[in-house]
Amino acid sequence: MMANKFAVTALVAALTLGGGWFAYQNFGGTSGNTVESDREGWFLPELRGKLNDVRRIEFMKGDAVVRLQSDGSSWTATDYGGYALRFDSVREFLLQVASLKDAQKKTSSPSRHAELGLAAVVEAAEDPRAYGAPQPSTLLKLWTDGTEPELALWIGRGKWQPSQGVYVRLDGDDQCWAAAGQLRPVEDAKRWMDTNVVSMAAADVASVAITGDLPTTILRPDAETDFSCDATVPEGREWKPVNAFTAITSSLSFTNFENVELASAERYQSAATRTITWTSFDGAAIVAELWQVEGGCWARFSGDEYANWGYYFGSAKADVWLQNLDAWTDEIQVEESAESTDETAD
Repeated sequence: MMANKFAVTALVAALTLGGGWFAYQNFGGTSGNTVESDREGWFLPELRGKLNDVRRIEFMKGDAVVRLQSDGSSWTATDYGGYALRFDSVREFLLQVASLKDAQKKTSSPSRHAELGLAAVVEAAEDPRAYGAPQPSTLLKLWTDGTEPELALWIGRGKWQPSQGVYVRLDGDDQCWAAAGQLRPVEDAKRWMDTNVVSMAAADVASVAITGDLPTTILRPDAETDFSCDATVPEGREWKPVNAFTAITSSLSFTNFENVELASAERYQSAATRTITWTSFDGAAIVAELWQVEGGCWARFSGDEYANWGYYFGSAKADVWLQNLDAWTDEIQVEESAESTDETAD
């Protein structure tokens, strides 16, 4: 009896260990029996002591290239004329790169790189957006103070089981790795920009003055009063009964631009389509010069920090800033009298 009980216990233990070994072999666990060729610990240990020395970053994906530059205290987007980036966003990404660890050895066959999203070149798909269509990998390059990059790393697909990770491959090396950690390379530097440019709460707006294509002023004498407009109402129209000016007076609550360029561009040498000045009850003012273009407008704002830049806003914001009297008025509806209706009926 004891012998049988011991045999059953041994069998259960063997199955348990065997199951653990099976799970490890199939799902890439990092505890227990570690494959001899895996890299335990930090995947890029030499990079960890050089993060503060990184001065250039490039993300290359297919024909697209994102270039970032640092002077040691701030980061800027080279492809956007040197527009400022959020330092914390860049710093967080660099820490993610340096924090890759416990890498497991995967394929070293170039013919299988695409399966992990690590192929240097992929054949163009008929529909690149289709599910499962091959996508070009991202090549990350980091420079410190030399002409040669400190790191050139291909970043592939992410993995989620049994823990979060990402497939990577050092440039010039066919060996692929599954490293624990996460990497989110940027395809557009705007993701690391503060795109909300200027701001004025709707409740603080005392007046909105418009010059250029529609000279007029929208006024609110005090915080309890509705806005009124000094423009002449077109014949046959009347002011809307409520909220006629809400869209334009509250439009500085959020001003997230979609693109940015140096204000030295040729468009800014011509007269603006319209200039709008929002003034608060305490006398603070925000001035926006607007150049209308197809699908939106470019804007240049007052203030030294915005002087060198032009910002593009799509139709959602441009349509509000370029509103005319048709947006604030309705056609006067003439009601037929009962007497004339009766006469018509006779």
